[in-house]
Amino acid sequence: FEFFPLSAEFQFLDHPITRSEFENLPVLRSTFFHFDLSLARNEGLLSAAVQADQNGEANIYLNSPNNVCYHYSLTACKQGSKSGSSSFKMKGGKVPLDRFVMMSVQEGECIFNVHLPTTGQYILEIGAAIYPSLAEILSTPLSYINVCKFKIVCDKLSKAMVPLPNCAPGEWGPNKADKLFGLKGVSHPRPTIYAAPPSDIDLRAEVRPLTLNIEFEKTDPVLDFVVTLCKNDGDQKILKQGARYRNKDKYVIFDIKVPQDGQYGLDIYTRRTWDDKLLHCCKYLINCDV
Repeated sequence: FEFFPLSAEFQFLDHPITRSEFENLPVLRSTFFHFDLSLARNEGLLSAAVQADQNGEANIYLNSPNNVCYHYSLTACKQGSKSGSSSFKMKGGKVPLDRFVMMSVQEGECIFNVHLPTTGQYILEIGAAIYPSLAEILSTPLSYINVCKFKIVCDKLSKAMVPLPNCAPGEWGPNKADKLFGLKGVSHPRPTIYAAPPSDIDLRAEVRPLTLNIEFEKTDPVLDFVVTLCKNDGDQKILKQGARYRNKDKYVIFDIKVPQDGQYGLDIYTRRTWDDKLLHCCKYLINCDV
C-alpha cells in the first residue's frame, strides 16, 4: 500500500499488481496494520478516491479492534494548491468541515458517515490510538497516529447539506461512555436516536415538547453529570431547560425534552469525584420528525 517495487517478484504477492492498480489503492499506512485495522464491507472495492452519491454521502467502514479509538479531519482540496480549507462558509459564518462527518463505533466497526456540503474534492484523514484508561486521560493528552486517508469526490449534489449540531468533537454514540466510565447504553445503543410522538398525538396541532428517556447502566461509580442539548439556530435558553438526569438504583436516566421537530445534539459530561474535572462522556444525534 505504500511502496511499489519496480521488479514484480519483489512485491512478494501471489498475484503481482500493476503500477496503475497500485496508484488506485487507498492510502493505508503501515500504522494502519500495526493497529490491526482492516477495511470492512467494501474491502477490495474501495479505491484511493471514493465517489460520493448525489446526496453528497460517502461511507468508510473499518474493522475495529476493541481497544482502538479514532480521530478524523475533513479538508476541502483546492486545485493547484498544496493546502486546503478545513471550514465551509455558509449563512451565519464558517463551519468546521468535521461537522459534516459522523464517526461511530458499532459492533466491531468504525464507521465514517460523510455528508459533503458542496461539490468538489475532499481529503478525509483518520488517526488512531490505543484506548486510554480514565487515569491516563486525566494526566496525559491523548496522541493519535495517522493511519489512513481517502479522497472523497462529489461531482453532483441534489440538495444542500447542513452540518451536524455543534457538539463536542469526536465519536458519536455510547461506546466512549462504556469504555471510559463503565456506563453501558441500555436503551439506545446506537449513535442516532429517531424520536417521534405517540400515534395519538399530533404535535402540529398541539404545542408540547417530546420527552425522550435515555438509560445507562452504571457498572462503575460515577459522581454527577452535566447534560447539554444543542441545535443549529436553536434558542439556547429553551434548549438549556430541556435536559435533566436522575439516578435509579444502578441506572442513570437522562430525561430530554425535545422542542418540536428538527435535529439535535446531546452532549453528556461526567466525573467520578469532585476533584476530577468534567470529561466528555458521550454524545447522541437526535432526529425528531413529527
